[in-house]
Amino acid sequence: MKKKYLLTALIGLSLLSCSRELDVKEAFPFEFTSMPYRTEIHKGQKVEIRCELKTKGSNKDARYKMRFFQYTGEGELRQFFPSEEVMKPNDYYPIGLGKFSMWYTSLSEKEQSLEIVIEDQYAQKKSLRLNFSNNGTLVKEESIQQQKKNKKLLLKKIEQKKIDNQIKRLKKKLEETTDKDKKDELLLEIELLELQDEELELEIKTLEKEQIDDSSTSENSSNSSDEDLTKINTKELIDQFNKNKEELKELEEVLKKLSLELDNP
Repeated sequence: MKKKYLLTALIGLSLLSCSRELDVKEAFPFEFTSMPYRTEIHKGQKVEIRCELKTKGSNKDARYKMRFFQYTGEGELRQFFPSEEVMKPNDYYPIGLGKFSMWYTSLSEKEQSLEIVIEDQYAQKKSLRLNFSNNGTLVKEESIQQQKKNKKLLLKKIEQKKIDNQIKRLKKKLEETTDKDKKDELLLEIELLELQDEELELEIKTLEKEQIDDSSTSENSSNSSDEDLTKINTKELIDQFNKNKEELKELEEVLKKLSLELDNP
């Protein structure tokens, strides 16, 4: 009888051992990889991370789940499969084999890093670390165009100030001269300059109105799709933006000096 019980126990242990061996065999290794992605990112900008989850074997019962944790910075991670919901840190989300995309939106102006982890039911894990930097420069095509308009407006104002200063000097000469022909000559010159001044004043008002209209349009479209932000931060745009910025600063100084000259008696 004891031999019978012992045989039964041995058979049970053997079956359990076989079952465990089968489970181990079904736990096929898997890979979690991503394509290269944009590492320079700015607040409000969205970046696509194209990923792939693949296994080296075939197990129809394999189940995978994904979670993430953000170590530095602040942002939102969206999984477009199976839904577009914003993922919560350390919450698990089901994920299937194959290629899929995730979208990360920066909510910070600092450097950002996060880790995405995929696990199966056998506690096997694969992780992907994402790092983003922020160089602090946000340049759009529209910004360059606006700079050009600002430059044009400043040049017109400088031209007007120069004419105003000329008129001021001519009027002073007019007061000092006693020669009638010279006075007539000065009056004619002043009259021509004043006409130029009026034309410039109209041009300046038109340009200033355009700036106000552009500003209103920009505010209305500030919450438009993140795709608008993909047209930024090429090296050429940043260099052009910085160059224009320096030119505008110099023109403002010129305008300031001319204004001081005009104000001084």
